[in-house]
Amino acid sequence: MHALHVVGNQDVGDGSNGQSSGYHSSAEDGSALQQQLSAVEVENQLLRNEVASLNQEMQSVVRRTQSSNEGLFELCCLLSSGAK
Repeated sequence: MHALHVVGNQDVGDGSNGQSSGYHSSAEDGSALQQQLSAVEVENQLLRNEVASLNQEMQSVVRRTQSSNEGLFELCCLLSSGAK
């Protein structure tokens, strides 16, 4: 029977059976953390690009709406002056 040693929440075993015990070295943990950080940075940049694109689209919609409102106002003025 072999004894188990626990470090943090990870079972590291006592190494008596020579098998991997689920413990990851700090280098492996650092690499995994670096990959997660890189993925989060990429996702963050994609989201920033999407927000910038949506902002441009909204600006375009606002400009078209203002132009339409101006045209509608001019048309109303023409119709009201012609009706007199």
